[in-house]
Amino acid sequence: MPGPRDVAVADARTLTREQYLDLYLLQRKPVLIKHAADVLFSNANEFSSSFIEGLPATHDVRSIRYGTEDGRIVNVNTRNMSLAECMGPTTPRCVLFQAFGFAGDAPRREKEEVHPVAIHMLKGIRKDSSTFLWSAGEDGVPERRLGRNTNDALIGNFNLHVSNRAGALPHAHPWAVNVLFQGQKRWVLVGTEDLEFIEDKMDLEMHRVCPVGRRKKKDGRCNVTSLEWFHKHVLLRNTTSEVLARESGKALSEMPHYDFIQNEGDAVLVPFFFTHATVDLSRPTVGVVMMKAVAVAGAPERRLPEAARTLHVTARGDPSDPVLRSFVEPTTAAHYVVRSRGGDGISAATAASDGI
Repeated sequence: MPGPRDVAVADARTLTREQYLDLYLLQRKPVLIKHAADVLFSNANEFSSSFIEGLPATHDVRSIRYGTEDGRIVNVNTRNMSLAECMGPTTPRCVLFQAFGFAGDAPRREKEEVHPVAIHMLKGIRKDSSTFLWSAGEDGVPERRLGRNTNDALIGNFNLHVSNRAGALPHAHPWAVNVLFQGQKRWVLVGTEDLEFIEDKMDLEMHRVCPVGRRKKKDGRCNVTSLEWFHKHVLLRNTTSEVLARESGKALSEMPHYDFIQNEGDAVLVPFFFTHATVDLSRPTVGVVMMKAVAVAGAPERRLPEAARTLHVTARGDPSDPVLRSFVEPTTAAHYVVRSRGGDGISAATAASDGI
């Protein structure tokens, strides 16, 4: 029977790079990594030394400053918004730092220049933390600049978010790791292989009711909150609104999915384009999201075919959705095809896979 699956659980204190790669990355399997926040502050553990590598150092600290105490972020300030403002009653969620936007709104720069967005780690960070996100500067304060390095390893986005009992509506993106420094979150993930048709993915992500682009706009037509989505679609086991029900959307209870709790200090590996949603169970939650960060730990993204990497196809039979964010189904080692309930409504994508 379809329903919740048990998520794999690993311990960052004993997890090796080979296990991380072979058991989770290459298998495209989500994993809840315990003690990750503590271990990632040190380069003594094999996992932490391979998790994030090669981030060039910088002394530019204008973008954000935050203090830590006992390994926990306790204060956040930016030039435009303080922690108090962010945690106000009318601000349910804010991303206080983002290396470069999902929408590509940051200026394009040469790879050698590196995106000049920096964080400044203040007192409380371990002195031996040299391989995760920081290195000791001349004054002993850890510093790092985030972005793409010169050999184009997919370090990707690095986001610091603070939430006031909020979360994230169902969405999908490339590989990501979410490290929770403070609070508690509930996750729901659905793998691409568990979504038989592209319409199931679109319904789950509410593309017709609440396209992703609208969620970023104050005047957007989507008024659904993460808490409301979880109450209706997870607690009540019914993912379809009345509109989607009329369109024969598949309920979450009808498909295999993961449903688990992330506690303070845990990391969650979100595989390539898994649909996922979160809701904060405490106030506040403070976390870091590393987009595509797993690539530097040996993820096979560079070997994926171009069709699987872009995941954009055009629907011939649905003019209201001219461009659909799709998923791929590995039918053979060298063939990826996108399916639709409408038969041939979605064009197939085929490419060489370079060994996968």
